[in-house]
Amino acid sequence: MFLSYCVVFEFTFVGQFCKNIVLAGVGSLTLVDDRVATEEALSSNFLIPPVEDVYGGKTLAELCCNSLKDFNPMVRVSVEKGFCFKPVPS
Repeated sequence: MFLSYCVVFEFTFVGQFCKNIVLAGVGSLTLVDDRVATEEALSSNFLIPPVEDVYGGKTLAELCCNSLKDFNPMVRVSVEKGFCFKPVPS
């Protein structure tokens, strides 16, 4: 049995997981995260390109999508609009 489809919510800390899933050859990966990329996220996520003019107002999922596609062009990586979990106030 193998994984053919994976949906990832809340993309902050799962870049390494997504990279491994794509490298393993999952059929399709969907990223769901509507949060706009912050300066902190940009400096801590290796999937976000270092070119500053690329990320103006985009979400973390949108920014990481193309980088993940580069790891394995046979995997369909897509971004869905939506936000599944409300942050818990601290």
